[in-house]
Amino acid sequence: MEKVEGFIENPGHKDIPVKEVFHEQMFTNLEKRMTEVGMNNVRSYWEDDFKNRKIVSNFLKDSSLGNKRLISMLDRITNTINVVGSNEPICRPTVINMYDGDLGSMEKWWSAWESFLFDKRLLIKKENEESMLPCEMLQQIKKSKYPAITDAEEKDSIPLQTLCGAIFDAILVHMMNTLSTPDVWQRLKRTMVEALNKKKVPNTLALLNKVYIDSDIITLQEVSSFLIDQAKDGPLGQTFWIYAPGDMDAVRDQNSVIMLNKLTFPEGMTSEITQLVVASFPKGESVKKVPVAAGDINALTAKDRYGVQYVIVSFHGDTNGLATIPVNDAISKTMANNAELTDNKLIFGLDANTYENGLIGKKQDVLEWGENYRNHGMTSCWGEVPQKK
Repeated sequence: MEKVEGFIENPGHKDIPVKEVFHEQMFTNLEKRMTEVGMNNVRSYWEDDFKNRKIVSNFLKDSSLGNKRLISMLDRITNTINVVGSNEPICRPTVINMYDGDLGSMEKWWSAWESFLFDKRLLIKKENEESMLPCEMLQQIKKSKYPAITDAEEKDSIPLQTLCGAIFDAILVHMMNTLSTPDVWQRLKRTMVEALNKKKVPNTLALLNKVYIDSDIITLQEVSSFLIDQAKDGPLGQTFWIYAPGDMDAVRDQNSVIMLNKLTFPEGMTSEITQLVVASFPKGESVKKVPVAAGDINALTAKDRYGVQYVIVSFHGDTNGLATIPVNDAISKTMANNAELTDNKLIFGLDANTYENGLIGKKQDVLEWGENYRNHGMTSCWGEVPQKK
C-alpha cells in the first residue's frame, strides 16, 4: 500500500507516457474490435490526446476524466456482472475487482480483457433473459446527467469510455507488476477478495436480517439483481415483501428497492406508481435534464394493517444531487394530481447526494434541498431544514 501511494503521489521517472503501457498495437486491436461491433472511431482522441499523456499526472490524476465518467462508467457496468444460473459473478480482468485470473503480465491481461469485452456472451436477467456481450451493455454518458462531458464526447461516449477503461486497467496492471511481483500481489489480492468482496452479498443480507428485521419499511438503493433474488429466497423474504422497480436495470445493476414487513402490510403492495412519478417531470427539453436512470426510482402504494394508506418511494440520487429536487417535486405533483393518493402518507427513503456548499447547476446545496421538502409540507429524520455545521 505504501508503494502504491508513493507511485501515485510521487511517480518521478515512473510517470511514463500512456503509449508505453497501453501499446500502439493494443489500441489498433481495440479499434478493430470496436469497429466490428459498430462503435464510432476514436483514433483522433488516441492520437491527439491520450497516447501522449503521462500515466499518473495526466491520466490517473485528471479529475475531468472522473467528472465525465469516462473511466467509471465502463467500470460500473462491467466490474462485476451477475449472470443467470451462477452464484459467482463474471468480472472484468482488472486489479480492482474479484477477477482471479492471471494478471502477471501485460500480454496476459490484454488477452483476457479483450476477450472478456468482445467474445464472451453472458446471460443477463432483464425483462426476459438476454445473452449479451459486455461491450453491448455499455451505456451512453448523458450530458444532462454529467455536464462536464462535451457534446462530441457524449456522442462518442461508448467507444471513448472503452478506450479510457482499457488504458486505466492497463496502468493498474503495469503499476502492480512494477511495484511487486505477480506471485506476491496477486496472492494478497485473492485473500482480500475472499474476505471483503465475495462475501459482500451474504454479509449485507446478514446485517439486514440481524439489525433491521423488525423494521416496518426498508428502502435500499444501488441494489444488484443478485442481492434482490437472494433476499427473496432467504429469511428476509419470509418477513418482508421485497419489491424492485418495474424498470429494473440488471445491466447497470443499481436498483432502488422497497421492503415491506408482512405483519405491518399484510396485503403487500397495492400498486406500483413509478411511471406516474416519471410522467410528472417537466415536459419537453426539461425532462431530459432530470438525471435519472432506469431503476433509480421505485414508488408504490400500500395499506398497513390499520387501514392507513401510504405512498412509499425509494430513490437513488445522481452523484451531484441534481435529480433530488425534481424527483421530490414529481412525487408531490403525482400525489396532488391523483385523487386516490391525495390523503396518503408519504415515506421517502433516498440518498439525496446533497452538498454543504452547492454550486448552481452542478452540485445540489443541502439547504436548498431542505427548503424544497419543507415547502412540500415534509420533514426529515434530520429536522425540517438541515443546518450547516
